[in-house]
Amino acid sequence: MAEAFIPVAQDQFTCLVCLDLLKDPVIIHCGHSYCQVCINDCWNQEDKKGVYSCPQCRDTFSPRPVLRRNNMLAEVVEKLKKTEPRAASPSRRYAGPGDVECDFCTGRKHKAIKSCLVCLTSFCKMHLEPHLELPALKKHILIEASSKLQEKICTQHDKVFEIYCRTDQRCICSLCMLEDHKQHDAASLSTARAEKQSKLQEEKMKFLQRIQEKKKKVHELKQVVNITKTALEENKIMFTEMISFMEHKRSEINKLIRAREKVQLIQAEQLLDQLEQEITDIQRTVTKLQQLSHTNDHIEFLQKVQSLSVSSESEDSPSIPVHQQLSFADVRNSLSDLKKQLEEFCKEPVVLYKIPPHDLRYFTLDPNTVHHKLHLSEKNRSVTSSLLNWPDSDHPERFDSCYQVLCKESVCGRCYWELECCGDVYVSVSYKEISRKGPVFSIEAYIPHRYFFVNENKTWIEAQAYCRRTYTDLATINTMKEMNHLKDILKKENADRAWLGLQRGATEKWQWSHSDQPFYKDGDALRIWNTGEPNNGQGPFCAEMNTDPGFWNDNHCEKLKPFVCYEEKEQNVNGYIWINDSKAWYDAQSYCRDHYIDLVSVRSQTENQKLWNLTKRYFWIGLFKDSWTWSDQSNSSFRYWRSASPKGNLNCSVMKVNDPCDCWNVADCNEKLPFVCHENKMILIKQNLTWWEALKYCRSHHHDLVSVRSEEMQLWVKKTSQNADTAHVWLGLRHDCVQRIWFWVFGTMLCYQDWAPGYGTWNEDCSQERRSGAVQAGGTQQWVELHESYKLNFICSTYDGES
Repeated sequence: MAEAFIPVAQDQFTCLVCLDLLKDPVIIHCGHSYCQVCINDCWNQEDKKGVYSCPQCRDTFSPRPVLRRNNMLAEVVEKLKKTEPRAASPSRRYAGPGDVECDFCTGRKHKAIKSCLVCLTSFCKMHLEPHLELPALKKHILIEASSKLQEKICTQHDKVFEIYCRTDQRCICSLCMLEDHKQHDAASLSTARAEKQSKLQEEKMKFLQRIQEKKKKVHELKQVVNITKTALEENKIMFTEMISFMEHKRSEINKLIRAREKVQLIQAEQLLDQLEQEITDIQRTVTKLQQLSHTNDHIEFLQKVQSLSVSSESEDSPSIPVHQQLSFADVRNSLSDLKKQLEEFCKEPVVLYKIPPHDLRYFTLDPNTVHHKLHLSEKNRSVTSSLLNWPDSDHPERFDSCYQVLCKESVCGRCYWELECCGDVYVSVSYKEISRKGPVFSIEAYIPHRYFFVNENKTWIEAQAYCRRTYTDLATINTMKEMNHLKDILKKENADRAWLGLQRGATEKWQWSHSDQPFYKDGDALRIWNTGEPNNGQGPFCAEMNTDPGFWNDNHCEKLKPFVCYEEKEQNVNGYIWINDSKAWYDAQSYCRDHYIDLVSVRSQTENQKLWNLTKRYFWIGLFKDSWTWSDQSNSSFRYWRSASPKGNLNCSVMKVNDPCDCWNVADCNEKLPFVCHENKMILIKQNLTWWEALKYCRSHHHDLVSVRSEEMQLWVKKTSQNADTAHVWLGLRHDCVQRIWFWVFGTMLCYQDWAPGYGTWNEDCSQERRSGAVQAGGTQQWVELHESYKLNFICSTYDGES
C-alpha cells in the first residue's frame, strides 16, 4: 500500500538555534524541540547561573532538565530529508545573523551571494541566474553581497559612483562631475584604484622595511636583555661565593677561639679549686684567732698565738697566668680593617656603563638668549636667577617674558643630559624657533570659548536671545579647566548666581563624566551592561560596576557606594584610585574632581577588567544618564551639580559662586538673573573664497585665519569644520618657497602636525602655483595641501592671542 503523503513545510522541523533541520531532536519541558548538541551548548553557557531557559519561549527550569530523544520527530525529519533530495546547498542556505538577505526572496529569505551596483539589489544563487544568463543583465556590475549599497550611491543625485575626484579625494557620480567638480582633477574608478594600489604597494614595502628594522631592534634588545640576565646571574654567583667564604672564615675563627677557650678553662678551673681551698683555711685560722683573743689564760694565749702567727706567714698561692692571647686583639683588628674596606667599597657608586670620552659633549649657554634676570658664569656653563636686571644689551634672540636661556649647541639622535641644580629649575627640549617675545603660548591653557559676564537680570530665554544676538550663545562648559576659568571670572565680578546654557531636554542619554574627547579617541561609546540592564527608569541614573565579572548596572544616583577616581598614570601606577568611602554619585564626582581628575571612565574591555580586579565589589563609575542639553547644541557631557541636584521640575541651570563648592543648581527659567555668554574662538565662514581672500576676510572682520598648535585645538577645528559646505576648509597654513617650510600665518612653525597620508612630507614645487593648507571636512579630518586658487569655506580665529 502506498504511504499517504502530507505536505509539510521544512521550516516546521528547523532548529531555532542552528537554523537547520533537526539533528538528534530532543524535546524540553515547555514542548519545544532542538538539536541535542544545540540545546546543550546553550545550557552550558547558563551553568554559572544555575537557571536554564528555552531559547524560543524563555521558560526557565531549575535544575537542568534531563534531555530525552524525540524518536517520532526524528523519524519524520528523516522522511522529510528523503522526500526533498534537493537539499539546500551552502549557497542556498537561509540568511542568518550578519548575513546579507536576498531582496527577491519572499517569506524566509535566503543568503545573498552577490549585489548588483546597477539594480542596487542583492541576490541569492537562484535569483542571480538572470544576471548570469540574460545578455542585457550580464553587463551589470556584480560585487560580493553587501548590506552597504547606499554608501556606493551619490546622496545628491541617487546615481552610482563612477568617477574619483583627486582634488577632493572622494568618489563622485557623473552628474557631480558636471556640477561641483567640473574643474577638478578626476579619473575613472579603475584608474584611481590602480594609482592608489600603486601607492599602497609602496606603503606596504615601506612597512615591510620598517618591520625588518624593528625586528633587528628586537634582536638587539633581546641580546641586551640576555646580557643583563647573564650579569644578574654572575653577580648572584659572585656574591653568594663571597658570602659563603665569609661564613667559612667566621666558622674557622670560632673553632679556634673555642679550642683556646677550652684549654684556658681547664687551667682556670684548677686554680679556682686551689684558691677556694686556701680561702677556707684562712677563714678557719681567723676563727681560731678570734677565739684566742677572748681567753683569760695568759699561758694558753702565748703558747697558741705563736703557731697561728707562723701559719699566717705561709707562702702566697702561685699567681694565675693571664695570657694576652685570650683577648684576641689581632683577630679583632683584622676584622675591623676588613669591615672598613667593605664599607668603603659599598660607598662607591656602581657604574654599569662608563661613557667614552668621545661621546661626552659639554653645553654652553647662549648669552644672546638669556633673560635679563638671569646671570651666566663659569664660561657660560652656569646660570643663576636674580631679582635685579643684568645690564645686557637687547637682542632679537633674547627672551623677554619667561626666565629662559638656550644652549648654543643642538643635539640629534638618542642622548641624555646631566646637570647640577639648586632650587627650582625647569629643563626642556625646544625648537630653535621658539617664540622669544611676548606671552608664551601654553597648550594646556587652550579654552575654546571666551566668556562674558552680563550683569543684567533676565529670564533664561531672554538671556539666551541676548547671547545669541551679541556673542555666540549662553555659556557652554566642556572641562574642569573651563569651569575653573569661569569661576574666576564670576568671583572677580562679585557675582552670586548666573544663568548657564544648560537646559532640561526631552531625551535622556548615557554619557561620561570626564568630557575630554581626545582622552577617549574611539572608546567613548563602550557599554558593558549586565543582562537586562540598563532598566531605563525615569530620572537621573548612574552606572555601577557589578560583582558579576565586570558587567554594569544602572542605579539611582543618590545611592551610597564606594567609587574609583582617575588620575594621570605618571602619578599612579595604573591610573585608578580606589575610594572605600560610600557616597552618592554626584558627591563621588565632586570628590574625584577636587582630589584627582574625575570619576573613572572605561574605554576598553582591558580597562574594564583591570577595574573589576581592583575589589570585585559594587562601585560607582563615571557613566551617568540625564536629559540636559546645552543651548548651542554641543555634545559636552560636563556636569557640576550640587549634591542631590538636579531634582524636581525646574528646567534651567544656574551657577552659584562664593560658597564651599561653587556648584550648579536648578532654578525656575522665569526667574531673572545675571548670566554668562560665550563667544567661540573659532568661527566657520561659509563663503567660498581663495586662500588669500580668506586671509584678508579674517583679518578684516575677526583676527586671523586659524592656526593649530595642539591636538586639543585640532579637535575644535574638526568640530567646527564638520558643518562646512565644501569638502575642505582653509586654515592659516602656508608654504614658504624661499625657506621651503610650512608655517602658520600667525608667525610660528609647525610644532604640532596632523597631515593626511601623503601630504606635507616633501618640498613643494615652487615653479608651480603656490599651495596652502586646509582641513578635510569629513573622513579623518586631517590636513591637506591645495592650490591657493581653490575656493573653499574657511575658519577665522576671533581672539587676539594664541590661547
